[in-house]
Amino acid sequence: MQLYNRETGEHRRLGFDTGPARFVYAGQVAGDWATWARVTPYSQEVYLTNLASTSTIKLRRPSGVNAQYNPAVTPDGTVYFARDRPCRRRCPRFNTPRARYQLVERRADGASRVVADLPRGADTSYLYADREGSKTRVLYARFWWLPRDYVSYGDLFSFTVRG
Repeated sequence: MQLYNRETGEHRRLGFDTGPARFVYAGQVAGDWATWARVTPYSQEVYLTNLASTSTIKLRRPSGVNAQYNPAVTPDGTVYFARDRPCRRRCPRFNTPRARYQLVERRADGASRVVADLPRGADTSYLYADREGSKTRVLYARFWWLPRDYVSYGDLFSFTVRG
């Protein structure tokens, strides 16, 4: 995956992967920050790249979480993303009506917190974050997992974070 600067014509490689069932995809670019994610057969990871320093970090995935995905970022480096709810016993299968997902905020100082628990069976596609003064609004499309890997799309949702 490459980042393209329309003003300078510069191409910058943010991430790559090869092999079956492996790929990377873009999140959001804001200020000096870009988010992106990597999917492998065993996990989904979220990355944050500082475009000014060219450094990239993989966001920590807590024990019991298999997937973190669909990242968005604000100009101060705060990342919002979705993840499966931590589970250690009798965990529901991914992408089923019983699956549980969360929306998470990871601040630039590294502190993380869950900002929303989605209803059972509800998941989200891409997130988009926009900062206005001391408030951040995060938009996302929520959908429902149905039996036999079917999905039912719902509406656009948003939440506001202050501070």
